[in-house]
Amino acid sequence: MSSTLTGTLSAHYAYLATLTDWAARQGIPAREADRYVRGLFQAVGRARGDETRSPKGLAGDHETPGGSNERIRTTWFDAGNAESLTRHSTRSSPTSGRRPPAVRRCPPRRAPRCPPGRRCVRSGAS
Repeated sequence: MSSTLTGTLSAHYAYLATLTDWAARQGIPAREADRYVRGLFQAVGRARGDETRSPKGLAGDHETPGGSNERIRTTWFDAGNAESLTRHSTRSSPTSGRRPPAVRRCPPRRAPRCPPGRRCVRSGAS
């Protein structure tokens, strides 16, 4: 189950990159766009840390009826999209039945990417 959840991280980061690129195309200097998007989503992370508020409650707190947040949520992440995520996350992995790729320890302060076909684990990482 955790791999299904963590499997959404690259999509999240790609989404943030898309937002940053969009802001830059609107005339915001790239560094400012990046700083703004980072700050915005750091605030989202802090809000998620408040365990008294549900994710659905947080979504509702950030929507004005008929406003852009509600419109984007209901047109972009509609019931079909949510179902697709559920359906794809329960499929068996394409590597099912095969040995997982070798894991090698990457030295600290090395390039963040590993050679193709390898999964890297940062030394000292938990």
